[in-house]
Amino acid sequence: VEPSLALCELIRDTAVRLNLPIEVVQGVGEQLANLQRSDFDIVIFNSSLHHCDDPTLAIAQARACLKPSGSLYLVNENMLKPWQTQAGYYRRLAADPIGMGHYGGNEHSYHNFTYVGLLRKSFARVELLVPRAGSAIEDLDMLLSRRVDGARVYASNARVLTRYIYYILREKLRHAPWLYGLLGRASIVPVHFKASVPTS
Repeated sequence: VEPSLALCELIRDTAVRLNLPIEVVQGVGEQLANLQRSDFDIVIFNSSLHHCDDPTLAIAQARACLKPSGSLYLVNENMLKPWQTQAGYYRRLAADPIGMGHYGGNEHSYHNFTYVGLLRKSFARVELLVPRAGSAIEDLDMLLSRRVDGARVYASNARVLTRYIYYILREKLRHAPWLYGLLGRASIVPVHFKASVPTS
C-alpha cells in the first residue's frame, strides 16, 4: 500500500528483479475498500500508516482485504517515546519540521502500545518484531546523509552524538530479544508489528 506512484514503481521493479510475486497497490489506507478484494496474503504499511488521518479505518480496511489466514505488517512507523505526547509532537513539528526530520506532510506519531491497540481492534493476534540488525555506524551514516536544501537535517553535533549513543545501545539490545521486546512495548525502541487472525 503506497500512495506515491514513484515508490510503487520502485517496489514493482525490485519485485520483478528479485522474482517476487508481489502486487503493489497505489492508494491511501483509508480507501482500501475501493479495491473490493479479499484475497491478499499480506498487506504491508511501510512507514505509511502514521500518515493516515484515520489509522483505525485504514487497518480495518486492510483486514477486509486479507484472506482469512492473511497478515498485516506495520514497518518503520513513526514512534513517540514514552515521555513524549502527541500535542508536544505537533508543536515541535509546526515549529521545526525539517529539524525533526519530518517533512513529507500529513505527519502523525503514536506510541508503540497505541499501534498495538489500533491493531487489536481488527486482529486477534499482534506480535512485535525486532527490526533488521543494522549497525550503529550504518545508522549514523544514514543520519548524517539526510539533507534538505543542502543542509544537514540533524545540524547540532550534540544531537548527532546523542543519536549515535542511542544507535549503539539499540544495536547491543538486539542481542537480547526479550529485553528489546520489553523496551519496544514501552515505546523506547522501534519495532515492527505483525497482526493476524489465528487459524483454528
